[in-house]
Amino acid sequence: MTSPSTPSIPPVLLAAATLLVAAAPALGVATSRTAVQVGSDPIAAAARGRAGEVFVANRTSETVSVINVRTRALVRTIGPVSGTRTVDQAVDVGRDRLWQLESGLDRLFLRDAATGRVLGTVRLPAAETPVAVALEPGQNRVLVASNSSGGGVVHRIDPTSFTVARTRSIPGVLRDLAVSDRLDRAIVAVGSANRVRFLSSSTLADASVSGATTGTDPRGVAVLGDQTADRRLLVTNRGADSVWVIRLDTGARERILQVGPRPGAIAADDVAQRAWVANTASTSVTVIEREAGVLGVRETVGIGQQPVAVAVEPGSLRAVVTTPLTRAAHMLSRYSGLAHSLPFPNRFGLTSVPATIPDMPVVNLAETPFGLSGGMAFAALDHLLAGYVHPREITEAPQTGAIFEYLGDRALDSLSRPLLVADPAGPIGPRFARLQQRSDADAPGTEGLRNLTLREMTAIAPTLDTGRPVPVGVVRAQAGDSPFDNEIVLAVGQFTVGTERVVEAYDPNLPPGAGVGDGITFLWTRQRRQTTNRQGTELVSTFRGLFSAGNAYREETPPVFTP
Repeated sequence: MTSPSTPSIPPVLLAAATLLVAAAPALGVATSRTAVQVGSDPIAAAARGRAGEVFVANRTSETVSVINVRTRALVRTIGPVSGTRTVDQAVDVGRDRLWQLESGLDRLFLRDAATGRVLGTVRLPAAETPVAVALEPGQNRVLVASNSSGGGVVHRIDPTSFTVARTRSIPGVLRDLAVSDRLDRAIVAVGSANRVRFLSSSTLADASVSGATTGTDPRGVAVLGDQTADRRLLVTNRGADSVWVIRLDTGARERILQVGPRPGAIAADDVAQRAWVANTASTSVTVIEREAGVLGVRETVGIGQQPVAVAVEPGSLRAVVTTPLTRAAHMLSRYSGLAHSLPFPNRFGLTSVPATIPDMPVVNLAETPFGLSGGMAFAALDHLLAGYVHPREITEAPQTGAIFEYLGDRALDSLSRPLLVADPAGPIGPRFARLQQRSDADAPGTEGLRNLTLREMTAIAPTLDTGRPVPVGVVRAQAGDSPFDNEIVLAVGQFTVGTERVVEAYDPNLPPGAGVGDGITFLWTRQRRQTTNRQGTELVSTFRGLFSAGNAYREETPPVFTP
């Protein structure tokens, strides 16, 4: 959703127009840097779903740049159309239609998302200044919020006749608009009244929840979890540097989250249970995520100056943020346990998976306790890089078929590939066997597992800070135990608590839904224990040591998982 308030841009900064698909290094956020030429003043972004495209509206040059976020290339330009000043846009993914709200011509354009061809035009009252457009795809409804000298106005548009079907006056200055597709509800941020209004999206009459007071100057609204019974409304409060979490069914405030300076636009990602907030008086975006059922601030990501618009690409877990001062948009992505972790536990049996690993006897991976953990960790990274989201309907590990064979092959890859071309440690499997013979403390001439863990996890911290997950070997076995009592996890982020480095990881033995919420656990490197929460209070188990298995990974194209 586009922020209705855009900072004044000095003309000298508008000399060159580029779009940078990038994110500054920050905890857990993938960094990708590619410059693509676009128009001037890109202030609105909308994603085209699985087509992998993002529409970037350039207000000053009166064009729309279409960017392929997978190839990071400009694929086409819509316009220019003289007199247009796009203030907001939205994509009807199911119908592949782009709705563009223009302030210069006071019109709402409907375009074919694939070709950019205009399919229809809605004329809005000339005395109004439109600020936001929102869609209710399930009911084929389009809503527009505008301001006039007499106050705010919400219009419901007939998308067939391209006319204004219904109008509702709202006292105050309107800032943003969101719709719940499941509740027949529209939510309007009224900045001057410091509140949000709840309307029926079909009739525009007051809903059963008439309104909720928020902080100071609400600017952005977004619905998170609309396809579930756990819906929440997120409201950015520009004057209070906060986001209010409001129950959508009752209008009651649930939490106040402190974010960056002067938050404006916000976009929600239902797949990852995540929201992105543009902090307009900073160079950052705040990430809000649900953890153990509770929404909280996950991290702050540095990007460009004064971000003003945020869009989420459905199904890919990518967010696109525009920064007009630098004529840039930034593509951000982060590993999601709910989307990329395999939804079933690492439990395989009754099927022979013979494994031949250098320096080790032939074993049956399917009969070992954690036999395919490395395959599942590698598979999760394959799916992240491919932008693929696992269907949650798969709850049991397949025992035969293409998926099983793929996981078995990836398990062999994880155990038999050398860590480095000339690494004397050799493949991961034998390294497990050797490391479990070491003591925890250093001995003369031999580094103990305690210090090895600290050194290895310090070495991968810069990679994790760029958002690139790293497979990690977890030594659990004692000397004399089977090396297959150890396992491989996928480290996806890291943070520090005092002197303790904590590694966030997907553990294939604790997938989403196995009592650990989103499937992410936490490895405390000094204490050498694993917990299900970032506070370190919910213990899963202890471990003896950790080491990086990242250099053994080679990306592969994964098969499609079907329920």
